[in-house]
Amino acid sequence: MALPLPWRRGRTLARAAEEYLPTVAHLTSYVSRRSEVRAWVASIGARTIDEISKTEVLAVRAAWIRGGGVAPKTCNNRVATL
Repeated sequence: MALPLPWRRGRTLARAAEEYLPTVAHLTSYVSRRSEVRAWVASIGARTIDEISKTEVLAVRAAWIRGGGVAPKTCNNRVATL
């Protein structure tokens, strides 16, 4: 789950996503991957990657399932993408 240090230091999740998405644009799963990344950016994108904890990730995932009606498989895909 850890990104190489140049991607991590001081970057917000939103900024890292801007840098990451072009690197996977060639994948057949790009549309799904982009959607999964955007869900994280909408939830915690203003925080730096170093600030995001495992507990927070699990809390966001649980909120998606409980409150947003997001399927567990979709949540698992989002976690895997993160």
